[in-house]
Amino acid sequence: MRGLLVCVCGPDASGKTTLINKFLEKNSDWEVFKFPNRNTVIGQKIDLILKGELKVSKEVELKLFADNRAEFRKHILEKITSGKNVILDRYAYCGMAYTMTQQFEDTMDGKCKLLNDDLTIRKIALLDKDNYKPDLVVLTTADYSSKRIDKEKYDFLDRNVLLNNYIQSFLYTKTPFCLSRASKNSLKFQISKFCDPNKKLVKFL
Repeated sequence: MRGLLVCVCGPDASGKTTLINKFLEKNSDWEVFKFPNRNTVIGQKIDLILKGELKVSKEVELKLFADNRAEFRKHILEKITSGKNVILDRYAYCGMAYTMTQQFEDTMDGKCKLLNDDLTIRKIALLDKDNYKPDLVVLTTADYSSKRIDKEKYDFLDRNVLLNNYIQSFLYTKTPFCLSRASKNSLKFQISKFCDPNKKLVKFL
Protein backbone atom coordinates (compact mmCIF):
# COMPACT_ATOMS: atom_id res chain seq x y z
CA MET A 1 0.00 0.00 0.00
CA ARG A 2 1.42 3.38 -1.00
CA GLY A 3 1.94 6.23 1.40
CA LEU A 4 -0.24 9.32 1.67
CA LEU A 5 0.64 12.57 -0.08
CA VAL A 6 -0.60 15.54 1.94
CA CYS A 7 -0.04 19.22 1.14
CA VAL A 8 -0.19 22.26 3.42
CA CYS A 9 -0.84 25.57 1.62
CA GLY A 10 -1.77 29.11 2.53
CA PRO A 11 -0.68 32.75 2.40
CA ASP A 12 2.73 33.75 3.71
CA ALA A 13 2.94 33.71 7.51
CA SER A 14 -0.30 31.74 7.88
CA GLY A 15 1.17 29.01 10.08
CA LYS A 16 2.02 26.33 7.48
CA THR A 17 5.44 25.39 8.82
CA THR A 18 4.30 25.68 12.44
CA LEU A 19 1.41 23.30 11.74
CA ILE A 20 3.73 20.82 10.04
CA ASN A 21 6.41 20.98 12.74
CA LYS A 22 3.83 20.41 15.46
CA PHE A 23 2.57 17.36 13.57
CA LEU A 24 6.10 15.99 13.11
CA GLU A 25 6.76 16.08 16.85
CA LYS A 26 4.61 12.93 17.18
CA ASN A 27 4.80 11.71 13.57
CA SER A 28 8.52 11.87 12.80
CA ASP A 29 8.26 9.05 10.27
CA TRP A 30 6.65 11.39 7.71
CA GLU A 31 8.85 12.90 4.99
CA VAL A 32 8.63 16.64 4.23
CA PHE A 33 9.31 18.41 0.92
CA LYS A 34 9.31 22.21 1.19
CA PHE A 35 8.73 24.36 -1.89
CA PRO A 36 10.28 26.29 -3.32
CA ASN A 37 13.43 24.35 -2.52
CA ARG A 38 16.05 27.08 -2.63
CA ASN A 39 19.04 24.74 -2.53
CA THR A 40 19.02 23.73 -6.22
CA VAL A 41 20.25 25.90 -9.09
CA ILE A 42 16.64 26.66 -10.04
CA GLY A 43 15.79 27.27 -6.40
CA GLN A 44 18.60 29.80 -6.07
CA LYS A 45 17.12 31.79 -8.97
CA ILE A 46 13.71 31.68 -7.28
CA ASP A 47 15.28 32.93 -4.07
CA LEU A 48 16.67 35.98 -5.90
CA ILE A 49 13.27 36.63 -7.52
CA LEU A 50 11.45 36.50 -4.18
CA LYS A 51 13.99 38.86 -2.62
CA GLY A 52 13.55 41.30 -5.51
CA GLU A 53 17.14 40.87 -6.70
CA LEU A 54 16.27 39.23 -10.03
CA LYS A 55 13.63 40.44 -12.47
CA VAL A 56 12.01 38.01 -14.93
CA SER A 57 8.65 37.84 -16.70
CA LYS A 58 5.75 36.24 -14.86
CA GLU A 59 5.74 33.37 -17.36
CA VAL A 60 9.41 32.61 -16.69
CA GLU A 61 8.88 32.87 -12.95
CA LEU A 62 5.97 30.40 -12.97
CA LYS A 63 7.99 27.97 -15.11
CA LEU A 64 10.90 28.13 -12.65
CA PHE A 65 8.60 27.32 -9.72
CA ALA A 66 7.05 24.40 -11.62
CA ASP A 67 10.48 23.11 -12.67
CA ASN A 68 11.64 23.32 -9.06
CA ARG A 69 8.75 21.07 -8.01
CA ALA A 70 9.47 18.71 -10.90
CA GLU A 71 13.06 18.31 -9.68
CA PHE A 72 11.70 16.35 -6.73
CA ARG A 73 8.98 14.40 -8.57
CA LYS A 74 11.06 11.21 -8.67
CA HIS A 75 11.97 11.46 -4.97
CA ILE A 76 8.34 12.00 -3.96
CA LEU A 77 7.20 9.02 -6.02
CA GLU A 78 9.92 6.81 -4.52
CA LYS A 79 8.80 7.73 -1.02
CA ILE A 80 5.07 7.16 -1.42
CA THR A 81 5.39 4.00 -3.52
CA SER A 82 7.64 2.54 -0.80
CA GLY A 83 4.86 3.18 1.74
CA LYS A 84 6.31 6.39 3.19
CA ASN A 85 3.87 9.22 3.98
CA VAL A 86 4.84 12.62 2.56
CA ILE A 87 3.92 16.22 3.43
CA LEU A 88 4.36 19.01 0.89
CA ASP A 89 4.99 22.45 2.40
CA ARG A 90 3.54 24.60 -0.44
CA TYR A 91 2.91 23.24 -3.94
CA ALA A 92 1.49 24.03 -7.40
CA TYR A 93 -1.64 25.66 -5.95
CA CYS A 94 0.49 28.54 -4.70
CA GLY A 95 1.43 29.54 -8.23
CA MET A 96 -2.22 29.54 -9.26
CA ALA A 97 -3.45 31.45 -6.22
CA TYR A 98 -0.74 34.10 -6.17
CA THR A 99 -0.84 34.71 -9.92
CA MET A 100 -4.62 35.05 -10.01
CA THR A 101 -4.46 37.47 -7.09
CA GLN A 102 -2.14 39.68 -9.13
CA GLN A 103 -4.17 39.45 -12.32
CA PHE A 104 -6.25 42.56 -11.75
CA GLU A 105 -5.50 46.13 -10.79
CA ASP A 106 -7.94 48.90 -9.93
CA THR A 107 -8.27 51.72 -12.42
CA MET A 108 -9.04 55.38 -11.74
CA ASP A 109 -12.74 54.93 -12.55
CA GLY A 110 -13.15 52.13 -9.99
CA LYS A 111 -13.14 49.31 -12.52
CA CYS A 112 -10.73 46.37 -12.64
CA LYS A 113 -8.22 45.93 -15.43
CA LEU A 114 -6.97 42.48 -16.45
CA LEU A 115 -3.18 42.61 -16.45
CA ASN A 116 -2.39 39.48 -18.44
CA ASP A 117 -5.16 37.50 -20.11
CA ASP A 118 -2.58 34.89 -21.16
CA LEU A 119 -2.07 33.61 -17.62
CA THR A 120 -5.32 31.75 -17.09
CA ILE A 121 -5.64 29.15 -14.35
CA ARG A 122 -5.66 26.48 -17.07
CA LYS A 123 -2.30 27.57 -18.45
CA ILE A 124 -0.76 27.87 -15.00
CA ALA A 125 -2.03 24.41 -13.99
CA LEU A 126 -0.62 22.87 -17.18
CA LEU A 127 2.91 23.67 -15.97
CA ASP A 128 2.43 21.02 -13.27
CA LYS A 129 0.47 18.46 -15.29
CA ASP A 130 3.16 15.80 -14.70
CA ASN A 131 3.42 16.44 -10.97
CA TYR A 132 1.42 14.39 -8.49
CA LYS A 133 -1.94 15.34 -7.02
CA PRO A 134 -2.06 15.26 -3.20
CA ASP A 135 -4.63 13.06 -1.47
CA LEU A 136 -5.51 16.11 0.64
CA VAL A 137 -4.59 19.79 0.85
CA VAL A 138 -4.90 21.58 4.19
CA LEU A 139 -5.36 25.34 3.75
CA THR A 140 -4.00 27.47 6.59
CA THR A 141 -5.90 30.70 7.19
CA ALA A 142 -4.27 32.32 10.25
CA ASP A 143 -2.46 35.65 9.96
CA TYR A 144 0.96 35.97 11.60
CA SER A 145 2.25 38.46 9.02
CA SER A 146 2.82 41.14 11.69
CA LYS A 147 5.44 38.86 13.26
CA ARG A 148 7.30 38.28 9.99
CA ILE A 149 10.57 40.24 9.92
CA ASP A 150 11.92 39.60 6.41
CA LYS A 151 9.33 40.63 3.85
CA GLU A 152 9.48 39.09 0.39
CA LYS A 153 7.91 39.81 -2.98
CA TYR A 154 4.40 38.47 -2.33
CA ASP A 155 3.95 39.32 1.36
CA PHE A 156 1.69 42.28 0.61
CA LEU A 157 -1.09 40.67 -1.41
CA ASP A 158 -4.66 40.72 -0.12
CA ARG A 159 -5.02 37.66 2.13
CA ASN A 160 -8.76 37.24 1.63
CA VAL A 161 -8.38 37.27 -2.15
CA LEU A 162 -5.48 34.82 -1.86
CA LEU A 163 -7.53 32.40 0.24
CA ASN A 164 -10.39 32.56 -2.25
CA ASN A 165 -8.01 31.89 -5.13
CA TYR A 166 -6.47 28.94 -3.30
CA ILE A 167 -9.93 27.42 -3.07
CA GLN A 168 -10.49 28.12 -6.78
CA SER A 169 -7.25 26.28 -7.58
CA PHE A 170 -8.34 23.24 -5.54
CA LEU A 171 -11.72 23.16 -7.24
CA TYR A 172 -10.22 23.56 -10.71
CA THR A 173 -7.76 20.68 -10.21
CA LYS A 174 -10.39 18.60 -8.36
CA THR A 175 -8.10 18.26 -5.36
CA PRO A 176 -9.64 17.30 -1.98
CA PHE A 177 -9.07 20.07 0.55
CA CYS A 178 -10.06 21.26 4.01
CA LEU A 179 -9.39 24.28 6.20
CA SER A 180 -7.10 24.21 9.19
CA ARG A 181 -9.37 25.33 12.02
CA ALA A 182 -8.08 26.97 15.19
CA SER A 183 -10.34 24.81 17.37
CA LYS A 184 -8.82 21.64 15.95
CA ASN A 185 -5.55 22.91 14.56
CA SER A 186 -4.13 19.42 14.29
CA LEU A 187 -2.84 18.09 11.01
CA LYS A 188 -3.28 14.57 12.34
CA PHE A 189 -7.00 15.25 12.91
CA GLN A 190 -7.46 16.57 9.36
CA ILE A 191 -5.58 13.65 7.81
CA SER A 192 -7.48 11.00 9.77
CA LYS A 193 -10.80 12.64 8.91
CA PHE A 194 -10.35 13.34 5.20
CA CYS A 195 -7.69 10.93 3.85
CA ASP A 196 -8.42 7.46 2.55
CA PRO A 197 -5.63 5.20 3.90
CA ASN A 198 -6.36 2.65 1.16
CA LYS A 199 -5.38 4.93 -1.76
CA LYS A 200 -3.43 2.98 -4.36
CA LEU A 201 -3.12 4.94 -7.59
CA VAL A 202 -0.98 8.05 -7.86
CA LYS A 203 -2.88 10.79 -9.72
CA PHE A 204 -1.50 13.70 -11.68
CA LEU A 205 -2.47 17.36 -11.53
